[in-house]
Order: sequence, then C-alpha cells, then structure tokens
Amino acid sequence: MKLILTEEQLNLLLQTEGVARLLQESLGDSKNLENLKGIIRKLLATGVALTTIVAALNKQSLPQSERDMLINAAVGEAELKKTELVDTTFQEKVKACKAYMEYALNNQNYTLESTDLEPETLVRASMEKGFDLPFLMAVAHQESCFGATPRAQRTNSVFSEGSWDNGKNTVTYSDPNESVYGYIDLMNRSYIVNGKTLFDLLAPGAFVNGIGKRYASDANYENKIKSLRNRIIKKYPELA
Repeated sequence: MKLILTEEQLNLLLQTEGVARLLQESLGDSKNLENLKGIIRKLLATGVALTTIVAALNKQSLPQSERDMLINAAVGEAELKKTELVDTTFQEKVKACKAYMEYALNNQNYTLESTDLEPETLVRASMEKGFDLPFLMAVAHQESCFGATPRAQRTNSVFSEGSWDNGKNTVTYSDPNESVYGYIDLMNRSYIVNGKTLFDLLAPGAFVNGIGKRYASDANYENKIKSLRNRIIKKYPELA
C-alpha cells in the first residue's frame, strides 16, 4: 500500500524529526533534564507546536518516568504561554522589557542575540514572586548587561550571584533564565530580612545581607542600581 502524505503532513514530520535530533544531541551533551526543559521552553517560545515537541520527546531513549516529566513540563509551559498571550498587561511589560534590553545591549555593542535571557522570564518571575521588575532589570543590566558579558556567558549567572572579585565562580546555572528565580530567592532569603524592604537596600551602604555582607564590593553600587531603576521607569513607565 502506498502512503501518500500531504505537504502539511510532510512538513510536520520533518519538523518533528528535527526537534527529536536537537533533543537527542542535547541529551548527549548533558544528562541534566533541566537543560532539556530550557530547550523545550525556547522551542515553544519560537512557535514550535506542543504536539511536535511531545512527538519528539517520545522518540528519545529515556526512562518512562523522565519522559513523562518532560512532557508534563512542556504541557505546563504551553498552558502558561497560552494564558500569557491573552494577558494584555503581561504582553505590554514584555514588550517594554525587551525594548529596554535591546537599548542597553546596543549601548554596550551587544544585540538581543548576544543573550539567551528572555524578557518573558523577567516579567513572569517578577509577577509570580511579587518582586519589583525595574529593580530586577537594573541589577541584570548592571551586573552582566542582561547575561551578555563573557563571564555571564560562562556561568549563566545574570546577576553575578556567586561571581567573586577574585575570579572564582561558586554559583552556575544551566540556563540564564534559571538565574532570575535564583536571584529573587536569594534576595528574599538573605537580604530582605530583619524588617528591610527591597528599596531599603538602595540607601548608601545598605545593600548587605542579614549578617552585614555586601552584595557587591563597589561602594557606589546602591546608587548605580537606583539610577538604573529610575532610568528604566522614566523610559518605560509601564514597567513600574
């Protein structure tokens, strides 16, 4: 019996095979399933259909439990993106965040392609965690130009978490987007303590943790973050 495929079916088959190869190569490079989750997130962001990703995952030589976990993660991410697409406020913030990122990157001879950090992640994390978005963006800008600097490319630590002045890196991430949540958790756990608010950290000499250790050695760090935050809000009020 001759099997006849329509052009649409053939394109879908080719796309599925391409995604399957990408996932297989990534699995070969690293057994870290978090890496695969990051790739799945990027595929969805670029418009690859959930059904294509699920079909590609089913082609992988993985234990059933791990395959199911990745498929569930893909489904959850797709549902989240679907919700975000109809959320006007979210979309407006993403648009403004992306525009500011492009402006900041261009000023330092980078482009949006210089970083894998997604504006959607910054906006989503700030909303989920109740964290000030302009503050988050200001630190990402100051520390690594939104993950574009050479050191941040090596560590994926957009906020220089664990990046010491002596060159030692004690914190690394598999994906720069993961570092957004890591930084917020660090602030909530160690810096916004003892009655302090996020904005108290911006007073001169005040960006210290609960035991008095500075986040950055730069004595003018607080003023730099405050100035960047103010610039972001002035340029894009919808981010406040």
